[in-house]
Amino acid sequence: MRRVPYWMAMCALSIANGLLFFQMTLALMRRGIEGVDNQGALLMMPLFWLTAAVVLLLLNLATLVDGRHIAKGDKVDPFVVFRFQGLSGRGIVGRTAFLVLTAFLVYLAFHFDLRERLLSAVYAVTGGLLLVLLYGWWSAAMKRRRG
Repeated sequence: MRRVPYWMAMCALSIANGLLFFQMTLALMRRGIEGVDNQGALLMMPLFWLTAAVVLLLLNLATLVDGRHIAKGDKVDPFVVFRFQGLSGRGIVGRTAFLVLTAFLVYLAFHFDLRERLLSAVYAVTGGLLLVLLYGWWSAAMKRRRG
């Protein structure tokens, strides 16, 4: 995939993931947590929203800046994370660790809000897909830097 459409897809996916996070935390804030007497901790949600917005902005700016290391004619492979051929033992361990961590984060996101299972599933899938796309973007930028 060409670099500009790839970056736009990553940006749109990150915004969708951020909006899902906002929607689910807002619903949680409105209804409260069952079995908890002190709901005061939910007042921290706006701070989480602010932090998430800053992270979203910084993530998209960092990928945009990192994209200048990808030549205009080069294509970005979104599935490079799943290709292990030609890697050293250290590279295989690192990539496997990344995939295991991504799978764990997706698993946790599936359980974000048990009342909103569909939203949690979409949140988990968009987050996992975003991590895979970010790896492809980083890999393409690093390939050009290495030579």
